[in-house]
Amino acid sequence: MSKAVVEINWNLSKSKDVVRQDLVIMTKADGETVPTEFITESLPPDQDAYVIRVSEKTEVFVKITTFDGTYFSKPMVNSFYINDLTVPCPVVNNGWRILEIEQDTPCY
Repeated sequence: MSKAVVEINWNLSKSKDVVRQDLVIMTKADGETVPTEFITESLPPDQDAYVIRVSEKTEVFVKITTFDGTYFSKPMVNSFYINDLTVPCPVVNNGWRILEIEQDTPCY
């Protein structure tokens, strides 16, 4: 199974008193019914990107909330899908066979 290295990025809060950003990433692979927690992390207020490795055929849900020491912001929520990343295997056995013989000159 292939994996993608994905950079998630965002614009920082315009508030100057933010002390941290809380990042929650959940994933749901094809065939799963409910997303599962992938990452929960507190980030510094000046970080505007995060890199993860995600398996192919997986939906990713991202939520970032800022905190100023007293209040939490409304969350920024986004989601995206990592498609099939695996290149198909080549065909096997490139044999051949004669199907028919056509004569250019008649046999007398």
